[in-house]
Amino acid sequence: MKQPIYATKFYLTSILIVLSILTLAQEQKNVENNVPKNEMRISGEISHLFHNFHDLHITRVDDYKYINPEGIELAYFHILKNDWKIGTSLFYNWSTFYTQIDEKYDCNEIGFSILFKKRFRTSDNQKYNWAFGFGTYNGIASSIEFYLHHREYWSRVYNSNLIPDDNFSENFFSDLYADIEWSRSLNNFGKISLSPFTKYRIIKNDTNTKYTGFQLGVKIGYSLSF
Repeated sequence: MKQPIYATKFYLTSILIVLSILTLAQEQKNVENNVPKNEMRISGEISHLFHNFHDLHITRVDDYKYINPEGIELAYFHILKNDWKIGTSLFYNWSTFYTQIDEKYDCNEIGFSILFKKRFRTSDNQKYNWAFGFGTYNGIASSIEFYLHHREYWSRVYNSNLIPDDNFSENFFSDLYADIEWSRSLNNFGKISLSPFTKYRIIKNDTNTKYTGFQLGVKIGYSLSF
């Protein structure tokens, strides 16, 4: 499927934004007492989107109830004073949106986030920690495929690139984000984390106007500090 030119530009711009934040954080790096001030994290997620069933006019509710977007994310955090962290990430999500009883879209989304976290130590040896995080996730639909339901099967409509090449605003989205993070140190082998989260889509694109905007999910991550 042909990718719109602006989708590529947006992805490159996202990379530049992330790299700029990394550069600024590195310039402010504090190496006093050799305390790590930076953290890289890779994580995977699964979540649930909530429909507006009334708008969908769905009679077979069970066919559409459990929609579980999945995604991967590469994040960087810089540790500030008083256990605060500021971070940014690049993410890639894939999900399915149903707009009518016999229509659905497979949608891939790319973008970047701006994140803040406040850490709370729960043990003297700092092996276990809790943190509260919030921020925004911003991106575009990089590809959309359209399917029609025939009898008991879904059939893909070929050449169904539904992203307009010249209309960025119809595909841009922005989510408010909050999470509670539990993490455990693995000593010299980094740390693992589990983060239940919620998102609310304040700017919707055309593929998900039939959703309430609420999303609940969980992330599992692995981090290295330096």
